Amino acid sequence: MSQPDAPNSRQVQRAAQHWDRATLQHWKSGTGLYWTDLEPVRRRLRRMASGSPEVDWDEYVVSTYLCGRVPLARILSLGCGEGILERRLAGMNVFNECDAFDISPVALQRARESANSLGLHTIRYQHADLNAITLPHQAYDAAFAESSLHHIHNLEHLLQQVRASLVPGGWFFANEYVGPSRFQFPAAQLQAMNTALHLLPERYRVSIRCANPDLAPTQEAVGTLFLRLLARLRSGGILSALGRRAKRILRRSAGRPILKERIRRPDILQLRISDPSEAVRSAEIIPLLGRFFQVVEVRPLGGSLLHFLLDDIAGNFNPSLSQDMALLEMLFGIEDALIAAGVLGHDFAVLVCRKPAEGESSCG
Repeated sequence: MSQPDAPNSRQVQRAAQHWDRATLQHWKSGTGLYWTDLEPVRRRLRRMASGSPEVDWDEYVVSTYLCGRVPLARILSLGCGEGILERRLAGMNVFNECDAFDISPVALQRARESANSLGLHTIRYQHADLNAITLPHQAYDAAFAESSLHHIHNLEHLLQQVRASLVPGGWFFANEYVGPSRFQFPAAQLQAMNTALHLLPERYRVSIRCANPDLAPTQEAVGTLFLRLLARLRSGGILSALGRRAKRILRRSAGRPILKERIRRPDILQLRISDPSEAVRSAEIIPLLGRFFQVVEVRPLGGSLLHFLLDDIAGNFNPSLSQDMALLEMLFGIEDALIAAGVLGHDFAVLVCRKPAEGESSCG
């Protein structure tokens, strides 16, 4: 596995700005754009993570691996964002102190405000680039990461730092996207997504972004738009993009909804322009963890069909309606069957790792 060049300062700044904008736009606020906006999807993920649709992944790892040991003296949270995970862990009395790091100043400010409003004054929120972070030696009893490792270019450095920062016998828990890097899905996976998409009646394929202008991203800087145009020209995708735009204009002028017609692999150049860190080495996460830790448990969460399939259309499903639930159950069944047949893998997983205690042999 080849390691990409370390991100330069411009790429780090672009990633930080991307997550600042995403935070300001409340990108996870139940808009119906994302697969996890659907409660049946969340129940499915909880069941796969813990065995119960009522128990989330963090509750599972705490009750299974930290039972009788909490509160821990000090823990680490990587890529904390707006602080949701730390507040959940505080509610379970997991720690006395917590150091939490993120690259987005806006998200960190939100996290501080939310923690302070709840009287959680033992969480220290700090700005850091996890690609280059230096952590204190043997300072933490456990480390947590939720949807952050797949944004790291320099995984070897970060994992070495986490290992060194844990006390002997310390735990590292993560809930991560571990699918194809840069979302470069194999042909069979793309075909499965598109076949399942076109099993859905049109009203479930209406683009929520196109139907709701308020959900459109904020206007990008002129320089960024210029880079996007150059990337289109370089990839030869300018004509197809113009064709899709023309089709949307015609449908809108005719008073017809704009549909999600096809799922494509993201253009790597466009992805790097918007967020250079997105899924940069996601497929390497599990193999690399085994070099630095004892990998105690991997709990696969699927997502290889549903993640991109439900993007931009999840809000069209009303789980309280039997026909909508029947369609969701159909999609769940397709993903399960294709995974069982070996056509698809699992693109998400809960990962339980441990630093060997003193005297134990090291893994990796």
